[in-house]
Amino acid sequence: MGDVSCEAQMNRAKPHRAAFRWAIILAAVALIACMLPAAASATFGLKKNGTKVVIAGDGGTTFTQAGGHPGSVQIEFNLKTVPNPVPGEEHGLPISDESPLRNATVEAPPGLAGDPTAVPRCSLADLIYDGTTKTRCPDSSQIGVAVNEFNVQGKHQPISSAVYNLQPEPGQPALFGFKAFLTVIILVPSLRSSGDYGFDVTASNIEQSVPVTTSKVTLWGVPASPEHNGERGNPLAEECADGSAGPPCSSDSPLKPFLRLPTDCSTGPLPFGFNMESWSGKTDFASVPAKDPEGNPLEVTRCDRVPFEPTIAGGTTTDSAGTASGLDFSMSLPEAGIKNPEGIGQGDLKKAVVTLPEGVTLNPSAGEGLGTCSFAQYQSEEVKSLPGAGCPNSSKLGTVSIETPLLPKGEVVSGSLFLAQPDDPTTSAPGAENPFDSLLATYLVIRSVERGVIVKMAGRIDTDPSTGQITTTFENLPQLPFTNFNLHLREGGRAPLVSSSSCGPEVTTARLVPWSASSPDEAAEVHSTVEITHGVGGGACPTGGPSRTSRRHPQQRRGPVLALLPAPSAQ
Repeated sequence: MGDVSCEAQMNRAKPHRAAFRWAIILAAVALIACMLPAAASATFGLKKNGTKVVIAGDGGTTFTQAGGHPGSVQIEFNLKTVPNPVPGEEHGLPISDESPLRNATVEAPPGLAGDPTAVPRCSLADLIYDGTTKTRCPDSSQIGVAVNEFNVQGKHQPISSAVYNLQPEPGQPALFGFKAFLTVIILVPSLRSSGDYGFDVTASNIEQSVPVTTSKVTLWGVPASPEHNGERGNPLAEECADGSAGPPCSSDSPLKPFLRLPTDCSTGPLPFGFNMESWSGKTDFASVPAKDPEGNPLEVTRCDRVPFEPTIAGGTTTDSAGTASGLDFSMSLPEAGIKNPEGIGQGDLKKAVVTLPEGVTLNPSAGEGLGTCSFAQYQSEEVKSLPGAGCPNSSKLGTVSIETPLLPKGEVVSGSLFLAQPDDPTTSAPGAENPFDSLLATYLVIRSVERGVIVKMAGRIDTDPSTGQITTTFENLPQLPFTNFNLHLREGGRAPLVSSSSCGPEVTTARLVPWSASSPDEAAEVHSTVEITHGVGGGACPTGGPSRTSRRHPQQRRGPVLALLPAPSAQ
């Protein structure tokens, strides 16, 4: 009935002397029409139960192994439609009073990872090629298939396409795409850095001249597997990349996994979100659990089989006793499981508690000229923030670098460690200065402008009230795989630490808990040892001092805590 109200329709149907009987009939028709749902009132959005995610093993079997590599992940959405007036066309048309789909985003659960280094990359120019249905992307760069249903001039048109691994542009961690007839659809992953560090995949500015009503994208767990030869190649051109007739088409890439399930078994069915936006700005959202091929909600299982084999190395950067020192600390995890199609990836690190050797304390001279980073400054850090635009440069304690198997070999993501603003006991708001309301805390900010990602973590620092021994704790770390983590604290006279006052071994201890652990107590404890072999200035080792295990300095009970805090003029 458009914008005409039922009351207005009833008034229009009021009797007139010349047509009383017809007025009664019209009034009845208007009343019935107002009681029925009107097709024109339908709005843009997802159909009820119109979203689906199916995770399967090879050959369509059920696969739930935490940290393992499934055979495929299939993601599907269906938009609301109205009846199609074309005879013989039972498929619906896009909502008539709304514009077509513009942007579609799928939110994957944290811990579900894709490795774009598993297969070669194709350039966007080769995907577009000459504007026809053909591409120049090699079959070895294909990572899945897409079936999109369009309505063109009232006719239902399902289009099958090969999905390719593309060379990302600056600011993108990865890039995927396919050609739906003449329309190029680009899929851009992004990291939810302000949330749970899961990945979103977005198709933006979808061509509106051929409105899509249904989309089904299937990503392969091991793209080079011969199992996919029958779906490989360009189905529109009916040929393989080398120009031969196909499919089937083969891949010459090694068998490497593209997908990895999360390593956390405590979340229940894996949740996926669907965000849709039309060209007129209307939006809709749906959240659904992933299901297995039988239609049952899918949860990752058997976390007890997930390996977790961390190692650490390093310690203070000086071999002289009682000397201002920096710190070199590294943590490593094997990558074999995440690169092996039959393997299981290492458990993602959830909690790290690192205790420096007894006798290593905070440097009283470090506070001079040292600033702090407020919680607001920490929160303002973004991918493209210039140095000092968030946490001030004066609060920087050291540098960090991370290597992940999701990036090409040798590529690192770098960052900085900052001293957080100490808690002010006179403020009543929890977390006003730092999230722990503690005297000492740090902020770790790691970013790659090239990849468009930023990871931010807050850590608490505690010192033993008797010995000054330092322990740093980071909890609820992002569910992202890494192979190497390296931290370097600055050296020199204003370095943040002071080495042990006697010669001998300095043992750093790390208690590390993976997301695959069934309880917080299920930790791997690893150690690293460096030796203090000289006295101050490289001289002889001091003698007659207290032993490492009996050292007590009552006068340092507040000293070590206050040592690193800057003077008021430096804040």
